[in-house]
Amino acid sequence: MVWPKIKIAYAAVMALGMISVAHASESVVHQHVLEDFEVSTPQDQVQQTTCESIFHQTVFPNWRVTARSEVSASELHATQGRQCMHFSIPRKDEQLDVGDLFWPRVTRRFDQPQDWSDFDGILVDIYNPVDDVNPIRIEIISDKGSATFGFRLRARSQTTCKQRFESIATKVNLKAVHGIQFYIQHDGKPHAYFIDNIRPFLRGVNAFHF
Repeated sequence: MVWPKIKIAYAAVMALGMISVAHASESVVHQHVLEDFEVSTPQDQVQQTTCESIFHQTVFPNWRVTARSEVSASELHATQGRQCMHFSIPRKDEQLDVGDLFWPRVTRRFDQPQDWSDFDGILVDIYNPVDDVNPIRIEIISDKGSATFGFRLRARSQTTCKQRFESIATKVNLKAVHGIQFYIQHDGKPHAYFIDNIRPFLRGVNAFHF
């Protein structure tokens, strides 16, 4: 799919360790994002999968989550539109210490590969509702490999996670991005995240393919 480019003003961004925070003073002419979680299905209408499946469908089209983790639509901490994705991971069951179940994740696969080669990086808004620093990893998946970025989210804070693509140019094919996922290495504790407003960006001016 070929999408027109839409230019918007880009705010100053400051880095804090592995965390990047976007200032609220951002002046936006047009805002078109990769995912704002505005389209969702009532939970009782979500197609159920077999108990043997590692992943199951969520209330958001094209998003799947690993077994024993949960995804729901939430109006709390939404930064783009009226709702966001609430991704929650329960306390670890000792029986889940192997394979994908040890790496709980929520994943979106695109219907068609997307060309992100014109972009400089990606921004994602994530709220950490717990009282401790909360780690999360974001992975970009292409037809020739993937790249993962780690972030440590401040307690009870909204963070705009920012990652430039220049560091992953040799790891992924940005001309054929197949998906994106959020995951953690389970440390035994319950975790929760409110995720919203996923968007690629250009330096100085954001451009979005839609």
